Amino acid sequence: MSSHRKSDGKKPASLERRVREFERHVVEKIDVRDTHSARKAAKRTWLIELKSVVIWCGLWLLLTLAALFARGAWPFDETRVLGIAWEMWSQHRFAAPVLNGEPQLYPPLFFWLVHLGWLAFGVSEWWARLVGPIGALTSLFLVQRVARLLWHSEQEVARYAPLIMLGMLALALMVGTTSPDTWTLALVLLSYWGLLIRWRGDMRAWIMFGVGLGFGALNAGLIVLAYVLPVALVAPLWARAPRPQWKYWYVDLFKSLALAAALFGVWLAAAGAAEGTPYVVRLLAHAWDGTPLALFARQQPWWWYALLAPVAFLPWSVMPLVWMRLWYIRREPMEDGFVLCLLWIVLSLLVLSVLPVKQAQFLLPLLPAGALLTARLLFGRALLTVYQDKALAGMAVPLLILGGVQMALPRLPRVPFLPALLWEQSSLLGLAIMGIGIASAWLPLKDVRRRVSDISALCTMLVVFVVIGVASQFDKLYPVSQAGQVMAQIQARGQPLAHVGEYRGEFQFAARLATPLAIVGPAYAERWAAEHPTGVLIAYLDAWQPRFSDGSAPLFDAPFQDGRLRFYSAQQILASPRTGN
Repeated sequence: MSSHRKSDGKKPASLERRVREFERHVVEKIDVRDTHSARKAAKRTWLIELKSVVIWCGLWLLLTLAALFARGAWPFDETRVLGIAWEMWSQHRFAAPVLNGEPQLYPPLFFWLVHLGWLAFGVSEWWARLVGPIGALTSLFLVQRVARLLWHSEQEVARYAPLIMLGMLALALMVGTTSPDTWTLALVLLSYWGLLIRWRGDMRAWIMFGVGLGFGALNAGLIVLAYVLPVALVAPLWARAPRPQWKYWYVDLFKSLALAAALFGVWLAAAGAAEGTPYVVRLLAHAWDGTPLALFARQQPWWWYALLAPVAFLPWSVMPLVWMRLWYIRREPMEDGFVLCLLWIVLSLLVLSVLPVKQAQFLLPLLPAGALLTARLLFGRALLTVYQDKALAGMAVPLLILGGVQMALPRLPRVPFLPALLWEQSSLLGLAIMGIGIASAWLPLKDVRRRVSDISALCTMLVVFVVIGVASQFDKLYPVSQAGQVMAQIQARGQPLAHVGEYRGEFQFAARLATPLAIVGPAYAERWAAEHPTGVLIAYLDAWQPRFSDGSAPLFDAPFQDGRLRFYSAQQILASPRTGN
């Protein structure tokens, strides 16, 4: 009986149980190893991502600190922004921007952001000047999100897109400025983020798209539509995989525009109630003007942007490796993300070129498209090693050309639409640039990641050195803080103040003016002094100055721009038998 049981071909129950336990143990061990490997890979990826974020956040921090601590607010643009924010705050006129008692044709969002900080921390210059850099930092995070939606399988493209964008000299120069333009950049990117989420299939994303457009209009006016709306309208050219149902796409686009119009319209209604209907009419007439700066003339030829765009994309617009790889893929079908970025640049330039007001900072919302294209060409997996070892792929040749041009410029005729500063530099600067180019040709920098990191760091550090070494010297030419302190003392004594000639708000915040300055023409200055015998007149040497027969000194005297800024009491002017120049 026992021998029969041993030879019946069946395994004992205990043996089967042991086999099953062994198999389960092996499977569990394999699963544990796979899970452990996956966790290690995820941790490694997370550390790489964190390192990249720390790098471009650190460069942003250097630019911001240099602007905040190495210089004061620049007349006349930054001081005007500070003056508007202060007057809205001090007079509780939050519906519309106002300067020296007059409503301004600017949207209010940037000033509201300043007010939020003042509500939390109290009135201070540092917070008002930090709002612009925060907008730039927000843009860096958003461009990474946009890159992930365009090329979700290309991690390095998204990882390096913010670093490439920050490495552009145009953005590096704007990071530390007190300007609404960095928030326009962030809100344009927010709109594209919503647009791409909608493309990927989430039909609720039209709300994000509409909010981005609406708040963009509240920050920059209707010019924000030029950067996003044309690309959304021609979506069949780039949204091919996946291909949306176009009926619902355009319905959602209409709903987004309606939401944006509602946000903008609520503010217009509030501004009309506070400042009157004529103000709203004038505001709408200038709704496409954006926020021009005093640094540039408003009127430029139609082709001006086409000339300026390659300069805005420096240094990547002259990097040979970018163009070599673009030539390499010239016969391949362009992917959706590539087409979108090209349309983003081309269509925006076309719309901007027909607008009456043209400003260099209006190119800022095009920088993300250039950064995304550059990141795709430099870090796409299929192109990562293409031409990487070529000697001409580095920045040696562009630096040699740039240095040669700089050496020759002082001997060439002046070109009107280029900065005069280029002709004022020594030829030794060009020689130094050529020396850097020759040195870079010998550096063993074959890895694209290292090249991009070094170029971005070099460009941002160059801007930091310019701010610390050059821009800070302008504080001596524009003693706004000192003049503001004197004006605050005069106002505290109850003496009226008048400004002779054009006033652009340069002293509004520095003096914490509680009442508007009287603006008088040179011919009316003596009459104003007679009508306000306890008053003080603020005048510039090149606009109007009294001639004192007794040689008395002004109340305040300091260099200002190319002339001098002087304060005179009405008693001094009335006592002088001859006034005016």
